[in-house]
Amino acid sequence: MTKGRLLFFSFLLVLSVVLAFIYYNNFYYPSMAAQDLAHAYTRDEISADKEFLNKRLNLLGEVKAYYSVMDSKPVLELQTYHGDLPVICFFLKNEDKYTASQLREGQDVSVKCRCLGTSPYSSVKGVKVEVDGIIPQ
Repeated sequence: MTKGRLLFFSFLLVLSVVLAFIYYNNFYYPSMAAQDLAHAYTRDEISADKEFLNKRLNLLGEVKAYYSVMDSKPVLELQTYHGDLPVICFFLKNEDKYTASQLREGQDVSVKCRCLGTSPYSSVKGVKVEVDGIIPQ
């Protein structure tokens, strides 16, 4: 193999690794059930924070309710196991707010989000997520 070919293939390998890293950090959302996220936080908040806090997730779940918190900020609540903390979705984009407002109780949904944990400085009790996209199922 010539030196030029070796350099070319090395460049392609490095480029592939860089593109895979960019994809994973910006576009990949590991899937999990919303109920499992809530259960993890209910069981052990510290361990759940280590695993999920500020991580991107694709939560698969069922709509429990859509309502306003403190009469101004709309949120979507996903169904969780009895006794577990609720999963509360906050919206960044108006189109996600609109999509969420059209959902029905009991409807399946996929929510691309970033986990905010259970911040004690919030007036809302539960596992909070910041929505990057929402897809009715």
